[in-house]
Amino acid sequence: MSERALDRMLRATALFDLYGGLLTERQREFYDLHYMRDLSLAEISEHYGVSRQAVHDTLTRGECYLERVEASLRLLERIQAVLEVVSQAGDTCRKLQDRLQDQLGDSADETHALIEQLVQDLNYIDSLLRYGSAVSSD
Repeated sequence: MSERALDRMLRATALFDLYGGLLTERQREFYDLHYMRDLSLAEISEHYGVSRQAVHDTLTRGECYLERVEASLRLLERIQAVLEVVSQAGDTCRKLQDRLQDQLGDSADETHALIEQLVQDLNYIDSLLRYGSAVSSD
């Protein structure tokens, strides 16, 4: 799979996680089968008794709709920006830990523990943003 195709698939699944509840039932089913379960258009068409073109059209309409919703709300864009800041903050914490250890040695234990807690909190925020978006669509 090319990098471009992988990026498209990852974006499609992220948009589905955020806004999939806005799609029709058929669009959600096809989206799930194609992107999440990796079924081909031919396999989906055979299972539903429709043409491959009908599956393609349904997926395309769903993708276009999700892209329009994202263009209006920009939630995925904002989540990705927050994830980048969380990642940078985690990197800063690790650098700070290393510097404190170099400068203070064992006397930096309490500060080291506080930084470690901050890193854990940042990792938790990261996991919520990456994997928790589907919770709100239930």
